[in-house]
Amino acid sequence: MSESEITTLINEKLSMQLDCVSWNKKFDVLAVGAYMIDPTDSTKRVGKVFLIQLKLEANDNDKNWEPYKIIQEVNLSGVLDLRWEPENQMELAVATSSSMDVYKLLDSEKLELNLVDSLHLDSMALYTQWMDPVKLIFSDSDGVLNIATTTPLKIETSKKIHDNLTWVVQYSPGNNLVFAGSDEGKFTGFLLENIEDEEKHFVKKFQVGVTSILFLSEKVIAVGSYDDTLRIFSIDHMNPIVLSLKKKIEFGGAVWRTISLPYMSNNSTGEVETDKDLLLVAACARNGIHLVHLNLNDWSFDTKATCLEHEGFLGYGLDVKLEKTSKTCVIASCYFDNHQLHVWKTQPFH
Repeated sequence: MSESEITTLINEKLSMQLDCVSWNKKFDVLAVGAYMIDPTDSTKRVGKVFLIQLKLEANDNDKNWEPYKIIQEVNLSGVLDLRWEPENQMELAVATSSSMDVYKLLDSEKLELNLVDSLHLDSMALYTQWMDPVKLIFSDSDGVLNIATTTPLKIETSKKIHDNLTWVVQYSPGNNLVFAGSDEGKFTGFLLENIEDEEKHFVKKFQVGVTSILFLSEKVIAVGSYDDTLRIFSIDHMNPIVLSLKKKIEFGGAVWRTISLPYMSNNSTGEVETDKDLLLVAACARNGIHLVHLNLNDWSFDTKATCLEHEGFLGYGLDVKLEKTSKTCVIASCYFDNHQLHVWKTQPFH
């Protein structure tokens, strides 16, 4: 079956190297993070958060229509990750090379980010996830996992689980499991209540660094790494944790970010096909963005779309908006080397 066509909506070079993007669906704005070594001091990192308003649908009555507008640039140290709080989408967590920050989106005369609180760090915050509306988990360059409240921003639990850069951490509220992966290939999991009890930690060693982790369900997890492979594991037991490898998907590039969406049927109603069918979207470093239909019953998969618009450049940032009525995926991806923000759409459900 042929792959879906790709339609570019925005293809814009920004002023810095880009490594993360998070889509606020409520206000249709992107937060895009930038990171680079300070050109005047190689020991320092500098960065920005670009707040970008999207208007992807043309308005024939608006002569000044433009598909996007940068409405704010926040200067700070190098940004490694950022994420909107998923429920109210008014708070933005930002992991930087020197701090963990929380911003609030003000909606008055214009949209604007306002710093609520900042937590200074002696290490680089690398990845963050909202555990609930007032709590974050984040990993850092020293191999430490941190759980912090946001009102005020304060670390309540810290645990060193790896020896160096812990690129990714994922928490599943449904079963209270935490998994994290590091640059040296160590992959660690535990029930949250066992965070301090290392004897109850699940530890697996990959030959290369672990770069992405995603819960596909409470009993299935996807783990990406530098070896261009996404490994799908079933979670057979939680205490102790037992995993079984079910599938390997080769993408031809380090699997840096993954997102899953319900797979919609191709009939006129457009309902979700089954709860065992998912659409996986993967940002694969220098080998583009891939959309794959995965079945969790027989572990079969097929590629639905591939975007190689910026092949050869480091694609780190990824977020997706699903338009259910038209069964369209609108994808925001960003690239490190060429400073490029790419927003594009495809219809993968066929």
